[in-house]
Amino acid sequence: MSTLFAAEPRHQNDLTDSLAWWREARFGMFIHWGIYSATEGCWNGVESKGIGEWIQSREQIPLKEYATFAEKLTLEAFDAREYAALAKKAGMKYVVITAKHHDGFAMWDSKVSEYNIVKRGPAGRDPLRELADAVRAEGLVLGIYYSQAHDWEDPDAVGNTWDYDPKDKIMDRFIEGKCKGQLRELLTEYGEVGLIWFDVPQEITKEQSLNLKRFVKSIQPQCLVSGRIGHGLGDYGSLGDNQLPAGRVTGDWETPVTLNDTWGYKRDDQNWKSSGTLIRQLVELLSKGANYLLNVGPRADGSIPEESVKILKEVGDWMEIHREAVYGTSPSPFPTHFKWGRAAAKKNLLYLFLFEAKDTLEIAGLRSRTVCASLLSRDAGLKSVEFTQAHETDTDKHLLSIRLSPESFTPPVSVIRLELEGSPDVISIPCQQPDNSIHLPAYLSEVRIGKGCGNTSETSEEDTAVAAEAHNLQAERGIGVDVSGVIQNWFDTESAVHWDFILHTPGTYQIELLTLAAKYKPWVGGHKVAVEVPGQITPATLHADFKPDIPGHDYFSETGSRIGTVELLSPGTVRITLKAEHINPADPAGLAVSGMILRRVP
Repeated sequence: MSTLFAAEPRHQNDLTDSLAWWREARFGMFIHWGIYSATEGCWNGVESKGIGEWIQSREQIPLKEYATFAEKLTLEAFDAREYAALAKKAGMKYVVITAKHHDGFAMWDSKVSEYNIVKRGPAGRDPLRELADAVRAEGLVLGIYYSQAHDWEDPDAVGNTWDYDPKDKIMDRFIEGKCKGQLRELLTEYGEVGLIWFDVPQEITKEQSLNLKRFVKSIQPQCLVSGRIGHGLGDYGSLGDNQLPAGRVTGDWETPVTLNDTWGYKRDDQNWKSSGTLIRQLVELLSKGANYLLNVGPRADGSIPEESVKILKEVGDWMEIHREAVYGTSPSPFPTHFKWGRAAAKKNLLYLFLFEAKDTLEIAGLRSRTVCASLLSRDAGLKSVEFTQAHETDTDKHLLSIRLSPESFTPPVSVIRLELEGSPDVISIPCQQPDNSIHLPAYLSEVRIGKGCGNTSETSEEDTAVAAEAHNLQAERGIGVDVSGVIQNWFDTESAVHWDFILHTPGTYQIELLTLAAKYKPWVGGHKVAVEVPGQITPATLHADFKPDIPGHDYFSETGSRIGTVELLSPGTVRITLKAEHINPADPAGLAVSGMILRRVP
């Protein structure tokens, strides 16, 4: 992922600074609500393709015509207390509202610009003030989204080239004028603000991003600044929209996620995620060290779609039972995730998130002594379960076995709580699991860069923000593992990657390679690769053989390819190497690898 959305280096376990509440929270509500909601995703009676809040830009609607949609922002069904209560019921700890999105329309009573809901809307109400009061009354933290570069009402900002001549634009004039003026209003007239969620730092220089961050801190020093301020200057990083990392992330990160396909309300978008999918996504992110910012898109009258309300209440029912496994947790201490589920930690506690019913749950690699094991339960709070723990000294194999009953699993995710003797201590490299699978995530690979090799993409340095948004490319040039744990920018045939892992049971193993498409693009495939273990080479052309069981990879299509088999003859540490023999030029992402899986053939 582009470092434009990264954060300043910061110690993960330092809870003494302004990030303490954010790290504890883990789960927040995003609200995309603005003048775009009144279009309902349609222009001239025809549904506009793509996400709802970009309709003015996509259809190049003249400002005078677009501004008339403000008359439909009636707020007749808007009750800020219902918004805040829904967020709290769902288990969310903070709420981020789009005070001003890219179209430049302010959802508060701005004195800097009359292009706002109080001056242009029929209700004469300030929904931001009402929401700020309601959010705090529920004990939640208020966050404010503000588009710092795009503003399609302002002649100097990025974006509107159909009403304004691009040659006349002066970004500093916008930043020092409308941008800072409105940020001052938001930070001085609406109480304590937990974070400013900047977005799309296109055409913003590092100096301008730093200027804005210092401006925010000069007014509210404890207010966080999101990674999308640009140039790695955020207090925490922002992964891509709907992006689930392939592995454990380093530092502080957050992923914003849609409930359906769009952010702003679109009448015809009924592709709702189930509550089970959302819970799986929450678990996926917290197990890898990222916060989950889940979006709702209200209608112009202020009502939240009934489907959204129902789904979030179902998420809240799960959170009520399992909240201790979410708040304040740190990523899984295990180097890989598991077929049966995920893990997270908190001090001397280890939480195992079970995705499927099992009679016995077996885990290899945990050195810590387990004191007790319990199932988080609605009826009993903590329900003890039996377990055994063994260590084979000759192979250094550590095995934990937990015995479960059929009623132990309640879809979509059940949680087992392990109390350990001290902090979790695990084997640091991937080891064979009891189901005879070996998971090798890309973020644990070592990349060997070929001489003279690098990213052969034609994307210019000036367009890295756009490239990151369109193709999920790194800002750095050349092959490497990005912050989401994916091997990116692999366009050459001289580089290679390898993993070391611990094998317990010799035999024949099927190789599966997991790869990603470019953002918004279909998976292409056609790359030719070779997998090597000592004395063996297995060549293959990548085909779409199966879809990995990952909940809702909306914008990034992940596909599994079966490479062939290898014979692993001796237990111990094994090295496996992946090489590219041909990169399909039709794939804008190149060979983007999220991981490899070895499965023992019976």
